[in-house]
Amino acid sequence: MCRFYPKGNIPKLSGDRTAEALFTHIRHAGSLKDRGYAYHGIEMIKKYIRNVPVAVLDNVLKQYRMYGIINDTVYRHQIHAIITTSSLSDARQKEYKFWYLDSLILVDILNKTLYKKLQSETEDVERAFLGDINLDTDTLEVFENPRGYWGNGGIGNRSFYLNDILEYTISLYKGNVTVLNKNAHVKEDFPFDIGDWRLDGYYGRQEEQKLYGVVHGSSGEKINYRQMMFSLLYLNRYHGMEEQQIDFDHRYHYDIRRKKLQLSQEKGRRIHHFYGKAVSSLSCIVGKNGSGKSSTVDFLRGTFLRLLKLMEETDIILEDGFIQKDAVRDYHILEEYTEFLVVFRLDDDAYYVTNIDGLRVDQAIPLKPFNRGIIRSFNEISKLFYFSGLLKNDLEPFADTAQRGDGKNGGKQEQAVMLDDFKQYDYSEMGSFTEKITCWKEGMAGNEDYINKELCYQFTFLKCMGQDRVNRLLDLKADKVFHVRRVMSEDKNEAEEQFTLGQIENNHEKVKSLLEKFVHCPDAKIEYFSSGEYAKFAFLARLFWMLEGRQYEKTFYEELVGKNIFGSEETLLPGETAMIFIDEGEVYYHPEWQRCYIDTLLKMINEKLNQERVQIVITTNSPFILSDVLREDVVYLSGEEETAAEMREKEITFGQNIHRLLRRNFFMEATIGEYAKTMIQEMIGVLQDGRKRKAARMEDIRTFLHQYYSELEDGEECEAIQGLIDQIGEPVYRDNLEKLVSIYKAEDKEWQINEMQKEIRQLEERIQRLKHD
Repeated sequence: MCRFYPKGNIPKLSGDRTAEALFTHIRHAGSLKDRGYAYHGIEMIKKYIRNVPVAVLDNVLKQYRMYGIINDTVYRHQIHAIITTSSLSDARQKEYKFWYLDSLILVDILNKTLYKKLQSETEDVERAFLGDINLDTDTLEVFENPRGYWGNGGIGNRSFYLNDILEYTISLYKGNVTVLNKNAHVKEDFPFDIGDWRLDGYYGRQEEQKLYGVVHGSSGEKINYRQMMFSLLYLNRYHGMEEQQIDFDHRYHYDIRRKKLQLSQEKGRRIHHFYGKAVSSLSCIVGKNGSGKSSTVDFLRGTFLRLLKLMEETDIILEDGFIQKDAVRDYHILEEYTEFLVVFRLDDDAYYVTNIDGLRVDQAIPLKPFNRGIIRSFNEISKLFYFSGLLKNDLEPFADTAQRGDGKNGGKQEQAVMLDDFKQYDYSEMGSFTEKITCWKEGMAGNEDYINKELCYQFTFLKCMGQDRVNRLLDLKADKVFHVRRVMSEDKNEAEEQFTLGQIENNHEKVKSLLEKFVHCPDAKIEYFSSGEYAKFAFLARLFWMLEGRQYEKTFYEELVGKNIFGSEETLLPGETAMIFIDEGEVYYHPEWQRCYIDTLLKMINEKLNQERVQIVITTNSPFILSDVLREDVVYLSGEEETAAEMREKEITFGQNIHRLLRRNFFMEATIGEYAKTMIQEMIGVLQDGRKRKAARMEDIRTFLHQYYSELEDGEECEAIQGLIDQIGEPVYRDNLEKLVSIYKAEDKEWQINEMQKEIRQLEERIQRLKHD
């Protein structure tokens, strides 16, 4: 439509109907990384939107809802592309960008701060929810009692009125966005950037503190942020999980049968900083395949955080920590029969939220029901970072499965979909792989819109960590030569460069020249590594970027690839708390690297963070991982029912021998291979079965041996069995089998006669040799 739209006005076309048709398509426009959107959409807007008259664009922009702009960066990208590539003059583009993007983000933050302030001043504050606020109105109504609204009549300064009295203004003046408290004469300035469409910088703690001061009439007024940490999760009938409980900090326990939340019965003194000063808790989830390890992670990072935000910004009914299942049905974020209970802490205050009807809470514990308004700022909510080296056989990421409603009434399912990335970031191998494959599928290799983030993480890690440390972490030779190349290019000379760690350590220019050549190529990678070396290298590079790399290299990458590529959501900013999920992170690792996994992880985190700020949740199938984790920090997800006492009787894990861990803590029937186990059991069976008559017993022995020997003479049975015993590595099995053979020999008179005859023949042969000599 944009491509062939006439530049002149055509009276026969209705501007409203044309805008409505355009918006229907434009709202699905995205870029390469935007799952569920048309990958070339933003590119098409930039190419053809100039043909559309400004009057039509005004009507298109008014159809966006405030909820979408606030919660979906893709919508911001669409609006930014419309404005900055339209036929508007440069000055008008700045005004439009301020009006439809910057000012609305600030309106959202001010609304939340104003709500908290009004709550403290009056008991009967009623607010309008974001999902109900439509930009195609003269005012943006945000409070019903007292009446509060923002003027929305035309492009210009935004003004907030409380009971029809002007209180605050947001304006664009001399390259800054200014927020002013008219009564207290307090104002704050924020730099305006026409090229920034993410706008996530406005949501930083420093910016929120400034706005808080404006609302409260004092530039020195500060928000007292509280750190959020998870304490307990109970899930039932979620992705196949049945009645599983994950205890993060050993404070509380949910009695499933009595439906009662109570204090934990764990004994002993808790060692608060056992895993280092920066780590609040470390939990290790163990279980058979299909027991729900990954589903636990998916719930907290994919469902619960969205639910928290929906409770704050929509009309979901929440009463004293209880959500009716019907209240969230239309959002399609929970299965119909799923039951959950989450306990989390904000500093020393603990809260619970659940949809379990009839839940009782022990009155003796200081635990409060969660209600709307308790979270003072979304900066208090922990970020969730997901790491996984697994590549799953899953085609869903390549399908357009996102359902966004009709875009006109802000459907509830659409609102939930917009929160997919809220407070969480995916550092998984699957996420990176999906983006690269999509790039190839869409023919965008080499396109400047694609940025190979993995390459950026890895060069940052190599450059900043230092040559000696990288060599130690990856067991590399000091003179190792790295290759960065496009693996699918036929021209090796053109598509490959070599470098050493010494050449790039703290060398911006060398790294810049390499990235300029390869950063837009999805097939570009640093080589040569074994699969295990690359898995560890990729994980450490992502972890370093999350902890420090993005902040350390922010200016460098903004100059290299632009300001909107690496958002603040993918890093742990100062003062923030986080939960780090690692899903089977030891995959591809040699056992020695598995043994050192926890040590390497904790050193990285505690070196970069100097206070308690992170929770770590690891799912694993490795006994080496468990050997570095306290017994009470191991969560067992078993398909079989086990009592709490049985769980506590699991083997002590920390510093434990891995053979004992395998047998008693990993739900294993044995610690040797099944083929070896079957052979040994069959051998024991035929040797021990003394109840059978001699002939039948010998027949069983010969039948067993014929599985392994093609020819077997009479009388060679014991020797053949001994040959199998000699192949067994475990001394306990080998010694006990040899004892059974000895017992069998002692009971078998025929064998004894044969052995004596054999000795007689040997003695006769020796006598003959002596006579001959």
